[in-house]
Amino acid sequence: MLLKKLQTYWQTLPSGKKGIFIVAIPVYCLVGSVVILFWMSHNISKHEHWVHHTQKVQLETRKLLNDLVDAEIGARRYRATLNPKFLDMHNTSAQKIPPALTELEQLIQDSPQQIQRFSRVKFSVQGSLAFFNGQLLIANQLKEAESSFEAASARLEEGREQMEMTKLAIENFTLAEEQILRDRQQQLDSYRSLNELILLFSLLIGVLSGGIAIRLFLQVHQELVLRELHLQVANIELEEVCDRLTRFTANASHELRAPMAAILSNAQVGLMSADRDSIQPRQRLEKIVPLTMYMATLVKDLLFLARHDGATSQEHFLTFDLQSFLYFMCREWEADADQNIKFSYNLAISLVRVSGDADLIRQVMINLLSNAYRYTPTGGEVHVQLEVLDNSALIEVTDTGFGISPEALPYIFERFYREERVRSKFKDSSGLGLAIVQQIVNLHQGKITVTSEVDQGTTFQVYLPLEPSDSSIYFS
Repeated sequence: MLLKKLQTYWQTLPSGKKGIFIVAIPVYCLVGSVVILFWMSHNISKHEHWVHHTQKVQLETRKLLNDLVDAEIGARRYRATLNPKFLDMHNTSAQKIPPALTELEQLIQDSPQQIQRFSRVKFSVQGSLAFFNGQLLIANQLKEAESSFEAASARLEEGREQMEMTKLAIENFTLAEEQILRDRQQQLDSYRSLNELILLFSLLIGVLSGGIAIRLFLQVHQELVLRELHLQVANIELEEVCDRLTRFTANASHELRAPMAAILSNAQVGLMSADRDSIQPRQRLEKIVPLTMYMATLVKDLLFLARHDGATSQEHFLTFDLQSFLYFMCREWEADADQNIKFSYNLAISLVRVSGDADLIRQVMINLLSNAYRYTPTGGEVHVQLEVLDNSALIEVTDTGFGISPEALPYIFERFYREERVRSKFKDSSGLGLAIVQQIVNLHQGKITVTSEVDQGTTFQVYLPLEPSDSSIYFS
C-alpha cells in the first residue's frame, strides 16, 4: 500500500524535482557513509590510543619492577661485599623509581580501580626503598666500626618479605592492567570489524543507490521522451487543425461569397428595373429565394458541425431497435424519392439494439441517401443493407452512380471538399454532408468507411456498436 502511494506520488512529481531527488540519492548516501566512517575512524583512533596507553602503562610497570629488582640486587651485593660499584647500581636504580611512580600515577588516572591498586604498589615500593636505604646506612656504620657483617646481613634478609609483598602488589597491578589491555583490544577489534561491515554496507548501499538513481533517471528520461513524442504528435495535430481551419475558412468564405454576390446582383438589377415593370423584379426575387435557402442550409450545417465538434457526451443517448428504425425510414424514403432511380433495402430480421440519438442517425441516413440519389443517374439503383456482425451493426448504402476517384477518396470527409469532376455538374452541394456524417458516427463511437469505383458506384459502410441484449428498448 505504501509502495503504491510512493509510486503515485513519484508519478505526480515534476521532472525537475525528480531530477533533484535522483541526484540527491547518491549524494545523501555518500555523505551518510562519510559521516559514519568518520565517526568509526574517530572511535577506532580513540581505542587505539587507549590500547597504546595501556601498553605504555605495562611498559612503565615492567621498568619499575626492573629498577626495583636492580636496587634490591645492588643493595644486597653491596651489603655482602661492600663493593662501591654495587652501591652505584643501587643508587642509580633507586633514583629511577620515584619518576617512574609519578609517570605511572599520571597514566592510570582513567581507571579508579587501578588507582587503588597503584596506591598499594606505591606504598610497598616506597617501603622497600626505605628499608634498603636503612640497611645500607647500617652497613656503612658497621663497616666503620669494623664489626661483623653477619648480624647486619641477617637483618637485611628480613627485607625479602617486604620485597615479595612489593612484587606481589606490582604483579596484581600488572595483571589488572593486562585485563584492561585485553578488554580495550577486544573493543578495538570489535570497532575494526564493525568498520569493515560498515564499509561493505556503504559499498552495497552505494551500488544500490547508484542502481536506483540510474533506474529512476531512465524512467524520467523515458517520460521526457514520451512527452516529447506527445508534444510532437500534438504539434502535428495542431498543424493539421490549423491547416483544416485555414482551408475551412477559405472554403466557407468562398461558399458564402458566391450566393451573396448573386443575391446582391439580382437585388440591384431588380431595383434598376422600371417602376411599371413587375416581371423582372419578380424574376430576380425568384432567383434570390433558392440562393437564400442554400445559404440557410449552409449556415445550419456549419452550426451543426460547430455544436458537435469534439463532443463526447452520451448522456442523452437511448437504446433503440435499429432494424425497426431503418425499416420505417426506408418506407418513407421509398414513397417520397425520385421514382426514376430504383430503391431497395434488405434489413436484418431480428432486433438490432444500438445506443444513440435517433435524430442524428436519421441525419446520417438522409445525407448518405441524398448523396446517393444526387450522384446516381436516371435508371440507376440505390440499396440499403443492414447486417449484424460480432459487436457491431453494419449499415451499407450502395449506389450505381458516378463513383469517386481514388485520388479523391482520402479527402471526401473533409469539410467543403468536392471532387473537381462533379463540382461543375452539382452546384447545389456545399461539401459538408459527409463531414456531418462522419462527426455523428464518431460521436456514437462508430466508424464509417467507403469503397468506390469510377462510373461503377459507391458503397458507404457505417459501423455502430451493439448494446447488450438486456438493455431496455426505445422504439422510434
